[in-house]
Amino acid sequence: MQNDDPVKNLDRELMAKFNGTWEWKSNEDSFTLVLKSDLLSNTDPSGLQFVSGWYRYIKNGKVIVDNLAEVGNTKSAAFMGYIKKGDPTLRISFSDKTRDRVRHGTIIFTANSQTAILLKIDPREMGGVHIQVAPLSKTDTIPRSLKMVLHKIK
Repeated sequence: MQNDDPVKNLDRELMAKFNGTWEWKSNEDSFTLVLKSDLLSNTDPSGLQFVSGWYRYIKNGKVIVDNLAEVGNTKSAAFMGYIKKGDPTLRISFSDKTRDRVRHGTIIFTANSQTAILLKIDPREMGGVHIQVAPLSKTDTIPRSLKMVLHKIK
């Protein structure tokens, strides 16, 4: 019989493998992501654990958003995600810090690597459900839809 307890179904060991600093670069553009697997709250008796993330996005050499100084403060995390046992996909919700928007996506290790991850954010997906999205705003601080391979630097 399958256990439906969400806390017991989390793959803590795999979530911990995402810990570290990940980076993508292309010419004058870069995306740096720090991921940390930790308990949601030290006072929560359930022991619920998530992967939290903070990021810096540079476009054409200009810093668009940077909340890396807040690494470790889960209340300021831009990314929150989890992995269920038996599924290697880190499912994330991403908060665009300057636009107060939430997007959803996935992060997986590439080709059995522990040093490269594929980050995908798709505005039409929310927990596996296809949704309608508003037109792209000229002030969004990260592309609405993105797919990039990040490499571990720390």
